Amino acid sequence: MKCKRSSDGRAIDHHSLQVMRQQAVKAVGEGQSPESVAKAYGVSVRTVFR
Repeated sequence: MKCKRSSDGRAIDHHSLQVMRQQAVKAVGEGQSPESVAKAYGVSVRTVFR
């Protein structure tokens, strides 16, 4: 099954993904909407809520 996206998280090393997760959690904690964070990081809103 081929991914519809041109990029996805599987191509990024573990440490970089961890840093991105921490930044996303911080952004939501500072009041940004999950929708805007998802758009900024190129992930789905569902991913942000997880």
